[in-house]
Amino acid sequence: MRYKLSLRELVEMFETEGIALSHETIRLWEAKFGPLVEKELKSERKGTVSSSWPADETLIKIKKEWHYLYRAIDSRAN
Repeated sequence: MRYKLSLRELVEMFETEGIALSHETIRLWEAKFGPLVEKELKSERKGTVSSSWPADETLIKIKKEWHYLYRAIDSRAN
């Protein structure tokens, strides 16, 4: 679900591993299990957002011109 592959490309990937499927089977799996995966990922992420985002600013030189580079950093240094 993360990568933008067509269902037929996924069938080819499974075939290289010796698994025979149809693209319709993969579509049905996505419809059935996609919401479950989404729900699980959201529950793990719940409550981990920081309200503090320190901003950092620096000057960098690009083609002999100075430019400001800004970035925001959360409490986990991301």
